[in-house]
Amino acid sequence: MGAPFETTRPQPKTTTPHHLSQYLSLIQQYMNVFRLDNAIFLAERCVAEFPTDATALYWLCFAYYRAGQLSRAQHLLSKAAHLTPQLLYLSAQCSYELKEYARAEDALLHDCRHQFKQQQSSSSQGHTFEEWILQTTPCPIPNGAAGLALLGDIFRKSNRTQRAIQYYQMSLQLDPFLWSSFQALTDLGVTVDVPTVFGVSQTTTAAAATKTPLQPPSPGLTPIHQNTTTTMEEETPSHTTVVLRRARQVANRGYYPPSPETPSLSTVTRSMRYLQGLGEAEPRSLFLEDEKGDVQTILQTLATMGQAYQELSHYQCQACLDTFKQLPLSHQNTSWVLHQQGKAYLELNEFTAAQRCLEHMKHLEPGRLEGLELLSTVYWHQKKEVDLASLAQHVVAWDKRSPQAWCVVGNCFSLQKDHEAALSFFKRSLQLDPDFTYTHTLCGYEYMANEDFEPAMACFRQAIRTNERHYNAWYGLGCIYHRQEKYDLAEYHFERACQIHPTSSILRCNWGISQHANGKAYQALETLAEASRLDPGNPQARFQRATIYSALHRPQEAALELEKVRDAAPREATVHFCLGKVYKRLGRLDDAMKCFLAAMDLDPKDSQMIKSAMDKLDNPDIDEETMIPF
Repeated sequence: MGAPFETTRPQPKTTTPHHLSQYLSLIQQYMNVFRLDNAIFLAERCVAEFPTDATALYWLCFAYYRAGQLSRAQHLLSKAAHLTPQLLYLSAQCSYELKEYARAEDALLHDCRHQFKQQQSSSSQGHTFEEWILQTTPCPIPNGAAGLALLGDIFRKSNRTQRAIQYYQMSLQLDPFLWSSFQALTDLGVTVDVPTVFGVSQTTTAAAATKTPLQPPSPGLTPIHQNTTTTMEEETPSHTTVVLRRARQVANRGYYPPSPETPSLSTVTRSMRYLQGLGEAEPRSLFLEDEKGDVQTILQTLATMGQAYQELSHYQCQACLDTFKQLPLSHQNTSWVLHQQGKAYLELNEFTAAQRCLEHMKHLEPGRLEGLELLSTVYWHQKKEVDLASLAQHVVAWDKRSPQAWCVVGNCFSLQKDHEAALSFFKRSLQLDPDFTYTHTLCGYEYMANEDFEPAMACFRQAIRTNERHYNAWYGLGCIYHRQEKYDLAEYHFERACQIHPTSSILRCNWGISQHANGKAYQALETLAEASRLDPGNPQARFQRATIYSALHRPQEAALELEKVRDAAPREATVHFCLGKVYKRLGRLDDAMKCFLAAMDLDPKDSQMIKSAMDKLDNPDIDEETMIPF
């Protein structure tokens, strides 16, 4: 038997900081050219040689994150002995995307809470935790405002809406460029004082449309708050100056800490040292000229867009469209603005204008599928089968893995009354994005079309879980409860829909109908009057008011309402027939006969019922209060 094979332990290599910096430089280079596999391989070698270096660990985990290997990155971070703020932020981001919200929250707040407890034990000041965060410099949350915004996302996903609002507000106070936080606040129904948030005056918000940078607003400007239940917290008169200062700090890369790379290692090349030495005296501006004016101009543009977006979120659609017109043409002619304009026109039921905006968006950016589900809805309402089929082919050709694509295809089959096929495509859309609120709602309406109410209600409820302010789902539930004669529940859900979209005449009309069915006739009359005021061209509200007046034995008022409905919809046989019944009660028999004859001409298939009413014209009806159908 031969001698055992002996191995000699290799001598450890001598590693130097310069050696580490070379690794990091290579890793960043390959990530910049999207060679993630190569970057991961080198990052693994780097961590093997420098197992205790936080920077090496960061770039390896970041490479895993960029490659979509979130669990792998999270596992490495969980084993790290010491986590720097950048590592904590990356850990929180991975946990958030893995839907581990408690773990993500702990990564961002654990050290911060410990610091707060220590500060509280040594100080007599009674600040809350959130007040202490805002007053501490630098911000103790990893990555400052971005970390606060991520906390807002975490709280929102875990259904802690009020805390989410609080942290979104805090992030905007530290970084006014955080549009995502502003958008989240408005989507949650918060009324934000736009000039205060972006540090511009009320009068200069509209002036962002000009190409010439505007003068800074007066530091003594008092913020203007709208009279709503939830608003951004009030600021001191010098808030405008504070916002501009913070904005310039962010723009100059002086707020967020740099990525953990070579500058902290003191092993950079001489040229990098030289450039850093220049930067220490005065941070290099992102802008080449008039830094202060340029930052303010950007903020004014954001303020105008923010005002329009908030108006759209609160369904002030005409105001939203007017505000968007104040933007420069360069911004108006972008897919994002056209998307919002198309949505506003759709809410106003102006389908031609909505189609124009959304088709222009599609022409400018064919690969943008977000918003095309709205264009498919426009085609659906207009019954444009060919255009809808063409749009379905377009979206599937661009991206079969997009939830919007299968939503459009589902609408295409829905228009053809193929509800089963439509549902199968809507479900495919939800497989790609389970939080796609619009598709949940469309599923609900398809089930309703099949008289399948239980799954329809489940879809509407899921839509509300993903977006509590999606009024279409509340409306759908109200319709189902009304058809099931559960009028209390119907009234509640229609009321919730009206609270979200207070300017919708259709929603108020349905709310009034449910109130009447629930025995609240006088409240229903007020609700229907408001529906008529919101949209004088909506004959349904007046028709329902006539129904209630007739039930209350007030035929004179019923006749006045029905005459206006007849003028607005002269070819509706039902209106003429009901008006004839009311005229009969008023003793105007000749007018009643004219109405019955007009109804027979417009709808011959109901001639038997109309002839019966004509034959009984001289006889009083036994049950006049039910003469007008819903």
